[in-house]
Amino acid sequence: MFSENDYQVTVYPTKAPLDAIQYIEKNGTQVDEIVVCGGDGILHEALNGLGKIDFQVPLGCIPCGTVNDFANSHEIPFDLMAAGKMICEQQPVSVDVAKFNDEYFSYIAACGISTQVPYTTSQTDKKMFGPLAYIVKGLNVVDFTHWENNCVTMNVSWEKGSAEGDFLFASFSNTLYIGSVDSLVMDGARFNDGLLEGLLIRRPMNLLELHQIAQGILKKDFSSDFFVQVRSPWFEIESEPTDWTLDGEFGGNLEYVKIQTYPNKLKLIRPPLQKESEKNPTFTQNDEMKSL
Repeated sequence: MFSENDYQVTVYPTKAPLDAIQYIEKNGTQVDEIVVCGGDGILHEALNGLGKIDFQVPLGCIPCGTVNDFANSHEIPFDLMAAGKMICEQQPVSVDVAKFNDEYFSYIAACGISTQVPYTTSQTDKKMFGPLAYIVKGLNVVDFTHWENNCVTMNVSWEKGSAEGDFLFASFSNTLYIGSVDSLVMDGARFNDGLLEGLLIRRPMNLLELHQIAQGILKKDFSSDFFVQVRSPWFEIESEPTDWTLDGEFGGNLEYVKIQTYPNKLKLIRPPLQKESEKNPTFTQNDEMKSL
C-alpha cells in the first residue's frame, strides 16, 4: 500500500516496553510521517516519543489492538488496508494532546474502580478472548462486599471550580469512547477545543445508590448528585496514594497529579474534524453548574 503510493518505508518492530519512545526520539526527525500499527498502548508510546521531538512529525495509526478507543474516536478504519489507504490520502489534522505530570496521553487518564484492568490483563488473554478478557478481569478485582475499597479519597480542582470526597471513578479524557462504549463519555467532546472532559462518580453508600449510578451510566444521564462533569484545560488532583491508568497503561501510584491540555499540538492523519460538532451537542456552562 505505502510503496505503491511512492513512500519509502522503514519498518521497525518494537522489542520491549518503551522501545517506541526511544526509537522515535532518535529517528523521528529523519522521516516525513510516523505510522504505528497496534493498539492504544503503542499509540501512547508514540505520543511520548513525538513529545521528545516537539511533535514535529505527523502521526498515522493502523489499529489492530484489543480495544482501539483512540482510533475509534478519530474515525480511523479498523480494516488494515482501509486504514493504510486513509493515511496515504488524508492530510494531517491538528488535534489537542494532554499531559499527565510529565507524560503525554492520547485519550484518557483515570483512576478508581476497575481502571487497573487494562494493564493487569495479560496479552495472552487479550489475544485469546478479546474484550471479554477485560470483563472477566474486572469481575475479579471489584470488591462487591465493601464498596469503600473500590473508592479513592481525592480533591480535584480545575479552571472554574473544585470537588472533594470519596469517588468510585474519575476520568479525564478527550475521547468519544472508553472501553469501546460511549456510556462514560460526556456529549460534545471535541478534539481541537483545548479542553478535557472530567467525569467524577461519587461513592455509593448502599445498593440502591449503586443502582442509581448504574442507571445513570446506562442512560448517559449524569444529572444526579453522584456525578460531577466538567470541562477544563487543566485539572489538579490530590489524593491518597492511587493507581492511575493512562491509555490503558499503568500511570503510577501517585498522591498528586497535574493534567494539562496542549491545544492543536499533535498532527494526526485522520478524516477531517467537521463531523464532531455535527454529531455531538455542545456542552454549556449551565450544564457544568447543574452537575456540581
